[in-house]
Amino acid sequence: MLATAISAPAIGQEVDQPPDLLVIRPTVRATYDDNIMKLSKIRAPNDRDDLRFTPTIDFTVRRLIAGQHQLTLTGMAGYDLHRTNKFLNRERIEATAQVNVAVAGACTVRPGASVNWAQANLSDQGFVAGNTLRQTDLEVTVACRRAAGLYPTASGRISRAINTAQSRELFNLHNEFASAGVGYRVPSIGDLIAMVEYERFDRPKFRSRLGIDDRSSTWRYGLLFTRNVAPRVSFRAAVNYFRVDPRAAGLDDFSGVGFEGGINFRPSPPLSINLRGARAATSQGNTGSTYVIQTRWQLTAAYQLGAETEFQLGAQLNRRNFRDELLVDTPFPRDFDRTSTFNAGVTRALNEKIRAGLSARYERRNANIAYYEYDSASVTAQIGVRL
Repeated sequence: MLATAISAPAIGQEVDQPPDLLVIRPTVRATYDDNIMKLSKIRAPNDRDDLRFTPTIDFTVRRLIAGQHQLTLTGMAGYDLHRTNKFLNRERIEATAQVNVAVAGACTVRPGASVNWAQANLSDQGFVAGNTLRQTDLEVTVACRRAAGLYPTASGRISRAINTAQSRELFNLHNEFASAGVGYRVPSIGDLIAMVEYERFDRPKFRSRLGIDDRSSTWRYGLLFTRNVAPRVSFRAAVNYFRVDPRAAGLDDFSGVGFEGGINFRPSPPLSINLRGARAATSQGNTGSTYVIQTRWQLTAAYQLGAETEFQLGAQLNRRNFRDELLVDTPFPRDFDRTSTFNAGVTRALNEKIRAGLSARYERRNANIAYYEYDSASVTAQIGVRL
């Protein structure tokens, strides 16, 4: 889970009201990965490559309620089946629901919920174990945006990450987030928003089982600027000062400058380019660190060739600095790692009901010691039929 600095002001965007929609699409995905567990040869010398089949039901629901409130539900539900590493077979569920509620014509309230159940990232675990990570988020955002001038914003989120494997219950994570801000809008220029945010990380079983108080609190104070320049360019840029205070005695606190921003550029109707970057204090529940300072950059591009075909390219660089590490499931401190990812793909509508896709991905992690390093290359083919 990434706590993005100055995250709330997305609630200040205008609310689109697309027509009612119901799409049900049974889909089958087949992935060959030469390092399915994303581990070094030191940690997993055998059965590194594998073939995974994932049959799912993909769904999208949009519903306009009372002519002005919008309900959106998207996601998929299925099961991962591995040819070799059958201990990784488990459910895969991703679902996001959001309601845009217009209040008195002046404010927008957006309650939302998301569920993500899947095999936990083995590279973050100190030892290899089949384990479903069940993450649930409940959130609400409020904005009373005006055509010009001052307006308030606020948001809150409660997150829970539960490990189903008994050996990983220690790393169950509780996360709470709240923010409040004041924005000022100038129609010809954009929006400037001053924000205060608070976030708390907690793994309660560290206290009950090990007597270690693993809680930490983060405060952020910052500014966000957003602007849409006609239909071709939109961008947001935020900067903040943040401070992380671990609860346990003897652990180091941390303070620094965070940022979050992105630009979306559409030089021509078929081509879109998106660049994003962020630096923030986050929690990585399945590692032994109390908190992580994470810096991430991402570049994506998409090209629409006619009405049937779309090409995608992407690259991501993610650096993590692990702070106040508690060596409870590994003998080696992580200190830091850097993960580079490159991907390319194409999707095509074969007819009105059938859509197929093919993609390739390469991922490499460099760390302070070879024990945590790995590289992985994979190819995924998929086909779905709209009912």
